[in-house]
Amino acid sequence: QVDLLANRKALLARLRHELFLLLRELADRCYEDALDALRVTEQHPWEVASLAAAFEPFFDDHPGVDLSFRARQPDKTVIREVSPRRFEVLHRILDLDGEEDAGLECVVDLSVPPTDPDLPLIELRRVAL
Repeated sequence: QVDLLANRKALLARLRHELFLLLRELADRCYEDALDALRVTEQHPWEVASLAAAFEPFFDDHPGVDLSFRARQPDKTVIREVSPRRFEVLHRILDLDGEEDAGLECVVDLSVPPTDPDLPLIELRRVAL
């Protein structure tokens, strides 16, 4: 079993990468692919329909999602360890007008390691609009 906390810098880079992959799929309204970018758990049992219902309201108030380099800056992602091996993650979504009034609230729980270390670590708690 690989200890994902052995290299904290690599873990944080991986979490930011996973968040951007998720956001890219949500921005393209590819909810099935977005679901594949998530760790789905009993506590966060997302399905394609629930993911679409959670994110579609974003498009009511925003012209789209900025996926440029500035939207990938580390300051858009806040990762906070709340207990040993458990993190709360907030990724602020930058829209095409430069607004940051929405975000993805996530959890990463490494106390229950994934069955495959290459599977997504991000559990989406909610889309904050």
